[in-house]
Amino acid sequence: MKYQIRGGIRQRGLASSAERQIETMTASFVTVPLSDRAEDVTPLVAVGDFVYVGTKLSDPPSGTPAHASASGTVVSTEDHLLADGSAVPAVRIESDGQMTPDPSLAPCRTKLSETPPEQLLDMIRSAGIKAAPFGDSLAARIAAAGENPDLIVSAFDDDPMIHFAHALLRTHAKAIVGGAKILLRACGARSARFAVCADDTKACFFVKEAIGDSRYLTLCPVERTYPASHPTVLSALFAGEDSDPLVVTAEECLAVYRAFAAGEPMTQRVLSLGGRAVKEPCTVRVPIGMSISEILSGVRLRRTPNLVLTGGVMNGRSAALADVPVEKATAAILAFGHSRIPCHPYLEPTCIGCGRCADVCPVGLAPGAIFRALEKDDRAEAERIGLASCISCGACAFVCPGTVNVSARLAEAKRTFSVEKNAGEEVPDETN
Repeated sequence: MKYQIRGGIRQRGLASSAERQIETMTASFVTVPLSDRAEDVTPLVAVGDFVYVGTKLSDPPSGTPAHASASGTVVSTEDHLLADGSAVPAVRIESDGQMTPDPSLAPCRTKLSETPPEQLLDMIRSAGIKAAPFGDSLAARIAAAGENPDLIVSAFDDDPMIHFAHALLRTHAKAIVGGAKILLRACGARSARFAVCADDTKACFFVKEAIGDSRYLTLCPVERTYPASHPTVLSALFAGEDSDPLVVTAEECLAVYRAFAAGEPMTQRVLSLGGRAVKEPCTVRVPIGMSISEILSGVRLRRTPNLVLTGGVMNGRSAALADVPVEKATAAILAFGHSRIPCHPYLEPTCIGCGRCADVCPVGLAPGAIFRALEKDDRAEAERIGLASCISCGACAFVCPGTVNVSARLAEAKRTFSVEKNAGEEVPDETN
């Protein structure tokens, strides 16, 4: 049985790079963000300290721990710019080229069946596991999932230029399934579904072989349609009426397995490297904090890139600075020889009321109608017809014949209304 989401944009076939082996890159410097937002985070290391791969750099009480992704010497502990332009605390490390693991890292000493769920949850939090497209860490999402959730493993790529999940399943299917089994025990999940691209027969074979005869794990082939891998869309596709599933990625499952089997925190990121300026698109494994410029210098380019996106071609961010570091949520680096995002021409954008955006919306909205309400400054109407439910996938902008970036306009309105709402909340009186 193949699953098909509502609406969306059908992707035909797989990129040839999905068949290639994952290439490993090393960095001369890494700049590891201690947080993904501007907040006060105290680094656990100082300039001049020597660190190993996996050495803990920060451990905020309400955030995600950060770890060194290269062995070497700390050269600075200052704020650094991310791809979205925000400045966050970061630790810069000059690599010694050895990638020596921290001697304190150790695997779990008990069998999975004998390990208490609380110990597994603490291990997941300490490992700092977090991956695209989620805003929160894996530990935070588990805590918010409630008791005995169904587990959905998003193990496929739906963006036309992203393909790292396919490469992961070809090389690490058993470890990914092993990580899902650990998550089943950690969060008390009743079952796990593996959403794998139906077109990727090799990935389906490897996952099915790794699952074996398990009664709690199921392979679920999904038609490769954007944005089928989005957590909200996958939840609607598989969840029952009284179910609130926990959606995780294949890379998060792999990170959980490595944390349990080897004590390794999340220090690396597997991502797609492509775009029309890249001669041979590929899948690479890089240390978190490696700069985009150093990554691009390690591949053959057709031309000097004028536009670099971190993330997919559908909703990626433009990286304005060459030394922007790879983050835990960076799924791809796409380089283009022009300065325009391929799917958004921006040539005198005009809504013509054709309704194509409604046809492809995976959550059943009428984005054009919301856009027109916003253009009339009718906030109440925009919210009434579903503005808050928009997941900002960009499918509406991709198909718009009037070249309107509908998704960006709706996302901007959501941010503005959220800021206004927060500013309008009364400050509690703490004087009494």
